Amino acid sequence: MPNILFVSKGDIDIEFVQLFKEAGYSLYGQVKSASEARRILDSKDIETVIINAPLMDEFGHDLALSLDEKSFVNVIIIAGANIADSIEQRMYGTSVITIPKPVSRRQLFKTLSFVRAQSQKISRLFDENQKLQDRLEEFKLVSRAKMLLIEKNKMSEEAAHKHIDKTAKDQRRTKRDVAKSIIDMYS
Repeated sequence: MPNILFVSKGDIDIEFVQLFKEAGYSLYGQVKSASEARRILDSKDIETVIINAPLMDEFGHDLALSLDEKSFVNVIIIAGANIADSIEQRMYGTSVITIPKPVSRRQLFKTLSFVRAQSQKISRLFDENQKLQDRLEEFKLVSRAKMLLIEKNKMSEEAAHKHIDKTAKDQRRTKRDVAKSIIDMYS
């Protein structure tokens, strides 16, 4: 279950904790300052940070910007209605979401639902990207191994390709492993 770090100089409302559960989150904990939040985020895997501005040691927008720049954590900043627009303008071009106070239950629930859906979508894209990176790396290794076979053993490209495929099948290994072995052998 994804978790939330709540950053606020005041105590968290029990309704918020219940709302987090309803939105599919667990509350990791609450801290009162940006420095405490940074310390936790350096060592823990937190999915979403909610900043209830102002904080004890700073307003909160610097924390939001630094988290947005340096991590994959989702950031929601709650600010007074009189300054929420200026905070939102400062957050323009980032993924930080600004919500004006007072926060309605419905508004926070919808925001958390949106953030969670976007996180899942980004996670799927990240996984897909990783698979493509792995395939590209394998393609590079196999191509390099084929070139070595062509150069050192005077094979045709087709023969080198078949050699790698057949060795992989016969030895129940991946083409990547066979290619690495060939590269190691000729290096």
